[in-house]
Amino acid sequence: MHTIHTNRLHNTLFGQPITQEVSSFCQVMDHWAHTKPDHLSIQFLRRGREQEALTFEQLQQRSLGIAAHLHQTLSPGSRAILMFEQEPDYLCAFLGCLYAGVVAVTAFPPHDSRRNERLRTIVSDCEAEAVLANQKTFNKLAADDVVRERRLTLIDIEDVPKQSNTWQAPNIELDTLAFLQYTSGSTGNPKGVMVNHRSLLSNLELMRQNMGHHADSVFVSWLPLYHDMGLILVALSSMFNGNPLYLMAPEDFVRRPSVWLETLSRYRATVTGAPDFAFRLCCDKIPKPEDHWDLSSMEVLLSGSEPIRFSTVDRFFRQFQCTGLPRRAMRSGYGLAESTVYVSGGPMLERSVKRFDRQGLEAGEARPGSAEGQPLVTCGSLADPFSPDVQIVHPETGTALPEGQVGEVWIASDSNGSGYWGRPKASAETFNAPLPGRDKPYMRTGDLGFILERELYVCGRIKDLIIIRGRNLYPADVCSAAEQAHPALRSRPISAFSCEAEDEERLVIVAALNTDADQAAELWERVRESVLAHCGAPVSGLFIVNNQNLYRTTSGKIQHTRIKADCEHGRLPTKFAFMEPALRSHFNRSEESAPLDEGQAPIRPVDIHGNIRACLKTLVSTDNLAGDRNLFQLGLDSLKIEQLLAAIENSTGICLRLSEFDEVPTVDQLTREVEIRFHRQLGIDPQSTDQMVELTL
Repeated sequence: MHTIHTNRLHNTLFGQPITQEVSSFCQVMDHWAHTKPDHLSIQFLRRGREQEALTFEQLQQRSLGIAAHLHQTLSPGSRAILMFEQEPDYLCAFLGCLYAGVVAVTAFPPHDSRRNERLRTIVSDCEAEAVLANQKTFNKLAADDVVRERRLTLIDIEDVPKQSNTWQAPNIELDTLAFLQYTSGSTGNPKGVMVNHRSLLSNLELMRQNMGHHADSVFVSWLPLYHDMGLILVALSSMFNGNPLYLMAPEDFVRRPSVWLETLSRYRATVTGAPDFAFRLCCDKIPKPEDHWDLSSMEVLLSGSEPIRFSTVDRFFRQFQCTGLPRRAMRSGYGLAESTVYVSGGPMLERSVKRFDRQGLEAGEARPGSAEGQPLVTCGSLADPFSPDVQIVHPETGTALPEGQVGEVWIASDSNGSGYWGRPKASAETFNAPLPGRDKPYMRTGDLGFILERELYVCGRIKDLIIIRGRNLYPADVCSAAEQAHPALRSRPISAFSCEAEDEERLVIVAALNTDADQAAELWERVRESVLAHCGAPVSGLFIVNNQNLYRTTSGKIQHTRIKADCEHGRLPTKFAFMEPALRSHFNRSEESAPLDEGQAPIRPVDIHGNIRACLKTLVSTDNLAGDRNLFQLGLDSLKIEQLLAAIENSTGICLRLSEFDEVPTVDQLTREVEIRFHRQLGIDPQSTDQMVELTL
């Protein structure tokens, strides 16, 4: 049996002896099922109320039952897509794949054509043979185009035995492939990162050491399990450490952010995490904490996945410090799928924010700046003995750069994936980069950063880098400057990129918001002034679009490269466009990219109907609320849809979930469903049209 020292875990997990060296995540689960069988592993919460719960023994037995069925259906090494809503079944299916030696592929049920296309790409790329589902998702998937086209075996895990007493595990070692996690695909088709048991165990141990998890840690999460931050950084970490996990649904958090903080307080949580937007949402939606909230137990409240803003974390801490929230708990986290999930992190507020000279960063050198300098937060110390080997490298010459110089972040770590599935050339370029004088391969992250006083700082992406007149600008900085130009742009989706016109790079900004012609003209002037003042670069074009046209990755990041391509090829429908003369000939604006129809659909004098449209108008960027348009076509992403459903529930008392519909509903379909349920709730015949009850917002 192959073993490595970092995965021996010193033959102990918090005082509980392990009888053999750990060579797979399955052995860790077996250990906890044997040593603490009746201890809580997962408690699922719906709207803050306790639902299904599993002990470590129940979790193991449920997973083994699934594994036994998979062993009869699929051969080891086969790829199986996981398709579940947020619930314990997702984790049981994932562990069942690991026990059976089947390669799990994390995904989520598609609700519209865009997600379906991504699923089609993933299924084709990994040559999946099966889809695992439960009763909540099985019927939808049975009629799904991708499942039928690829003739995938559809397995309902609720039809398999709950346990297996005769299970014989296949030979699983450190280098056995555990699962595939597909990259966000911000610069191209998603690629499947191959994560073996060595990488998974190493990354979980790195997080345990870096964050200080211990025997009494308590994990809470609403993060989607199909995303690496929710699956690995929280859910699998809790299992690895033998700690309880209180698992919530993402839509519950979006509808009522306070339920997250209530859960942290109720269960005396020590560990949780979220992207930057979640902290902003809490600040916006919870002006005053409840008097009974007690967050003094928190040890790790990690901000990651999105660009980390010190101002957001500081605002969150100031707003909720009255709950006893420790300052040291506010932590940053840097990672990527290619390194399983986690690379480094550390306390944000204790080390404070550093400001760097903008011109110095543009020239590739990190120099201290004034109060107007570029603020950056640390992504963690690299001085700890368990930290991975992180180097800053010149992206073109491949030579290591000294401290304080900006370059590409390269990582050598047991946590690194073993490559991209079916892409040997891309794997060699990304995961096996040689560094002169070093006898080990490095993984190229594509991120720009620097090291200062053994602290890692990340400041951009190489492929998104904007070069204007020889100056390097990062899209995040340009978008931040544009956001500050006008209150209407605050917290709006914004993209920034450069394109060549008349032999010169020009800066273009795309913003998603609902506005009129007069305000749009004002924004054009204000954005140019703000970006010039903060970034020293002229803006040559501003496009104002609907939310649906600002593509995001699965982790919520703006896809600058894809938006640029659509803009240049006339595929970006715009409401308003402002361009300098040099850009007009560059952009081939086709008839397909004409301004969107701004006409408003007639409103029938039905109270539910008008109520829903009133809710919609607070969230969408268009006045065209035609009944045959679905919610995605109106520009609502999953977060906005949950906010819409929450608003409908607040005003009508009717609780709806997106998962209850076979596909994303149109305005008319949503209205009809609310009408039917509302009438039944009041004992009124749903078919009657003369018994309407007036509703007010």
